[in-house]
Amino acid sequence: MSIYFGIPAPTVATWIAVAVGVVLLGLVLFAAVNRVLLKMALRNIPRRRAQTVLILFGLMLATLIITASLSVGDTLNYSLQAIQLRQIGGIDEAFTKHQVNGNVQGASTANTEFFTEAQAADVIARSKTDTNVAAAQGVIGASGSMIDTTTSQSSSENVVIFGVPSDFGSVWGQLHSSSGGNLDVASLAANEVFVGDQLGSTLNARAGDTLKLYVDGHPTTVTIRGVLDTEVNPSISGHGPIVNSVLMPLDSMRTVMQRASGYNLIFVHNRGTGGFDDLGPSGAIGDEVTQHFRVEFTDPQAAADLFAYLSTPAIKAQVKKIHDQASFLDPTQSFSAQLLVELNKPAVSDEFKALAGNRLVDEIMREAVAGTGQTPDQLFQLVGVLQVDTSAATELKALLTQPDVRGPLVALVKSLPAGSPSALVQTGILAELDRPGVSPSFKAFVGNPDFQAQLAQLIASVRRASWPATTTSPAG
Repeated sequence: MSIYFGIPAPTVATWIAVAVGVVLLGLVLFAAVNRVLLKMALRNIPRRRAQTVLILFGLMLATLIITASLSVGDTLNYSLQAIQLRQIGGIDEAFTKHQVNGNVQGASTANTEFFTEAQAADVIARSKTDTNVAAAQGVIGASGSMIDTTTSQSSSENVVIFGVPSDFGSVWGQLHSSSGGNLDVASLAANEVFVGDQLGSTLNARAGDTLKLYVDGHPTTVTIRGVLDTEVNPSISGHGPIVNSVLMPLDSMRTVMQRASGYNLIFVHNRGTGGFDDLGPSGAIGDEVTQHFRVEFTDPQAAADLFAYLSTPAIKAQVKKIHDQASFLDPTQSFSAQLLVELNKPAVSDEFKALAGNRLVDEIMREAVAGTGQTPDQLFQLVGVLQVDTSAATELKALLTQPDVRGPLVALVKSLPAGSPSALVQTGILAELDRPGVSPSFKAFVGNPDFQAQLAQLIASVRRASWPATTTSPAG
């Protein structure tokens, strides 16, 4: 359904029809009251035939141009949507893991971008608390390239390999082959894959062909079980437009990547038959699910810290100024109005949490803070840690303050080159450990991938050092 000025097309059409009806009714009433003017207007038609014909021709041409432009636009939109809908199947939302203050550009194969099994199970369980959600599944997405050894054709352009579970159909829907048959991931052997239709065309591939596949740089040899009737292209994959896609069993993907567990993507399917039906009228259900996720995965303490920071007269005045200066076509006008309503409440609400995760609202907050003369650094930090769990951060801080962990941490800082990014992060962590409570700065530090990697190595070294003292010999 087309949207004009943020208003659904049927609503716009109704308003225009009512306006035309009012104008016509006004003309009829005017003609009934002023018969002389009516006769003068009608008398000009036969007297100035050339002008009358030109006016009619102009009206017809204008109507034709407007109708054609709208029709072409709707046709293109429908065509693009039809193509894209096939490439996203039943996937309506997706979760990725990203570092604090990082941009959400999709999933990568860095260790810090992977959900652990426990984290993925928690995300899936909490996402299913929304009654509109039908299923959620963890998958692994990685870039790749390949050579079809049967046809000697190769492809490396925007190739993404997905490691998917056997019940992938619960989020995608029924997979179909290019010949129209049904396909099932559960039927794949460990060395078998499905390939997308464009990839099949590029490689001139058929079922039974052997592929030399490179998954994130890791080589493996697989056999094509079937060619799909579309590409698998949920845009969240973070590899640009996916021209070529491959589906392989999740366990096989982990074996090739030498990764025993974890997922870097979690796909969500809403209740419905797929496509627009899952999202509801004008996307209302999709918006409702997204807002529920923002509330569910926003830390209450982090939201309270952001609320307290924004609830100052100066910042609220700037938000109101942004709202007053926005035109009715500007989508930020409605968001700034909602933000003002929430900031004037006595405490944090779920509506505020949902707004805080919206990119347009983030921009409104940035402009408001800048309008007060402050730098937005603190705002960025507060927004960046909205999904960092305060209780988990508190437990981590308690662990880091223990002497057997803090001592090696101090030694690590001294061993790092002065002024290096790693040294600055670790120095900042030490400073935060001496402060009471868990601050947004501490949450931001612990969300840094460099710190996480160094902390894992540090804890591993502490364990190794304490191992001889906590074990007994076989003779004992």
